[in-house]
Amino acid sequence: MGSALGAAKRALRQEMDARRRALADADAQCAARAAAAHLVADPAFGAARRVALYAAYGGELSMAALAASVRAEARPVLWPRMEAGGGLALAEAFTEELVPDAYGIPSPPADRPETALGEGDLVLVPGLAFDAAGRRLGRGGGHYDRLIAAAGEGARFVGAGYGFQCVPEVPAGGHDQCMNGVLTEDGLRWIAQDREEPLG
Repeated sequence: MGSALGAAKRALRQEMDARRRALADADAQCAARAAAAHLVADPAFGAARRVALYAAYGGELSMAALAASVRAEARPVLWPRMEAGGGLALAEAFTEELVPDAYGIPSPPADRPETALGEGDLVLVPGLAFDAAGRRLGRGGGHYDRLIAAAGEGARFVGAGYGFQCVPEVPAGGHDQCMNGVLTEDGLRWIAQDREEPLG
């Protein structure tokens, strides 16, 4: 990674991480409920075969309300799990079955088999910043980028965060994967190239 690109990413990560951690709990919970309502109201949510969420960590937008909505419809919920080799896998589990991984992040138990992503899967992806082109800034490990690159055709990836995490442009390199949409408390915005009609 070029020094200028790396520096730009580090600066934006620090800024967004500080802003997320400074957010009052009440405001964070309100934003999470609003974001969940936006996604549940979108046809893509109703059409999804499976929904992959994440256990919020370090100020990330909570998925609790979405997990409850998916479970109420008796649809499978997938959660990320760090594997021994450092890769990110998805496995099915109920929220109460999640156990802390080596980083203390609730994850599916090790005995739950990894599942491959494909047609009809809707995946919520945490991030530190997003832009209108679907570019995403993660924590820097590249775990979700590799997961997205390996996914089968038809899986859709939606970046999830707070409205202030949407910036004019996210610094990105060739390995950085773009989102199909971005979800915040302000709404769900699908990226124009992923739809037949232009966004309003």
